[in-house]
Amino acid sequence: METTTPVFWSSDDESKLATFLASKTGQRLIPKMLEAEPALLANGDTNTLIVRLGEVRGWHAAIQRMIDISHAEPVMVQPETRNYPDLLDNKAWPETESVV
Repeated sequence: METTTPVFWSSDDESKLATFLASKTGQRLIPKMLEAEPALLANGDTNTLIVRLGEVRGWHAAIQRMIDISHAEPVMVQPETRNYPDLLDNKAWPETESVV
């Protein structure tokens, strides 16, 4: 299936995939899929070896992506920042808080 627009993946989809991968069938899925990976070649033409290595890496990347999308990416919480005046600028602070 080839798409030109990104497919929406919700937290519900993520949860259902994680539940499936944790099931008995799901736990057998990844090893079963890895059985079908292209075999590496021990010898032969350099170009053929490189192409096959790319196929194997692509297969592993696809399996890893399936595992990755079953878990949410951590959300980085930005700490609240306040812009305080320069500590040495006495005009910006009340007279009772002067540092110089």
